[in-house]
Amino acid sequence: AAWDALADDLAPEGIQAQLLANAIGPFNLELQHHADMAEWGQIMVQPDMSLTKDGRPYALLSESEQWRVDAVCAAALSRLGLLDLLCLDRFDVLDIEARGQLLGWLGDAAWADEFKTVLLFGTLKGEPTVLPEGVQAVWLDQGVSRDVVLSVAAAA
Repeated sequence: AAWDALADDLAPEGIQAQLLANAIGPFNLELQHHADMAEWGQIMVQPDMSLTKDGRPYALLSESEQWRVDAVCAAALSRLGLLDLLCLDRFDVLDIEARGQLLGWLGDAAWADEFKTVLLFGTLKGEPTVLPEGVQAVWLDQGVSRDVVLSVAAAA
């Protein structure tokens, strides 16, 4: 009987599953916090460690949706790891509306002091002309970088 109990505890559904469930809970709360700030729906890690957005498996999401899930996961990992740094590449896969949501989310997160530094990289057709206060843009053109002079977006 003792061996059977030990085998049950060591089975994938045993102690390991309980520990994993305890760890996933806080991570899912952090995921949802950032997904709500960005207005990007429900993003979760399932008990089998798969990612879903609004109940759909990660593999069935569009490239843009996958980028949003990846960004929210990076933010949650950064926050739980106490890094104060978030690096996001390829934001150009987002449509204009989602880019606005991204900047709004990052602005709200900055005001809440959730990140000290956010590095956002993407390929654009032209230099940005207006960005939120506190954002510095650097334009790379044929390997040469220069600061972009911007107007500050009006506070709402």
